[in-house]
Amino acid sequence: MIKSEFSERLFETLINHEILCSLGCDIYIPTQAKESQSGLDALFQGRKRKILALQYKVVNQYDKIPNYLKAPAFQFNLHYDEKGYTQHNHLAKKSIRGLNAFYAVPAFVGYKELYNNYHLKTLLDNSYLISPGREINDKKHHYINFDTNSTAYLHSKEKVSVQLKTLSDLPRILEECDSYSKDSLVQLLSDDATFTSEETQNKIVQKEQQGISFLWDNKIILLVL
Repeated sequence: MIKSEFSERLFETLINHEILCSLGCDIYIPTQAKESQSGLDALFQGRKRKILALQYKVVNQYDKIPNYLKAPAFQFNLHYDEKGYTQHNHLAKKSIRGLNAFYAVPAFVGYKELYNNYHLKTLLDNSYLISPGREINDKKHHYINFDTNSTAYLHSKEKVSVQLKTLSDLPRILEECDSYSKDSLVQLLSDDATFTSEETQNKIVQKEQQGISFLWDNKIILLVL
């Protein structure tokens, strides 16, 4: 297995910038604590409050490719903490409830490839969205692997096919996403099932008081603290 030469945080930073510059959408970034609660690294809001939620991962590349995949092929492990597959299960729950929630991964592992793609503005063309599939409630090793031929699998009790899309499809995907009110947008950063109107408003006020708004490439960005 060929290991990734760059960190998840570096990939996340560069691809967020390309998405913002390419699509002209807003981004909502939870803190690390909120990320663990929501399973999300970023929420993108397009026109008419269309929402796309992403959890970033870096990958390792197969040197010996499984017979059900084609070259080049990649794998990433699902995050496991003391409570189990918390991050994955939060992402899976949101996907099952109808939110467009995906893992976002590169189809390369080299540091030079990362920066070449960034400078050429081709990160989206060489990265993929993968649906999380089902929740996982055991302590076994679980991972997702994929190739660049529209094939991806969640390895759980058995190998299960999951949806794979290229990140260059983002404009179309965002257009097909459901619209969310500001109330719902705040709710997406938590794992609560429902809020009453008053509770929702209180949460919005609290987050607006704790957030920092700033301009990036002429787009207003709210960083939720």
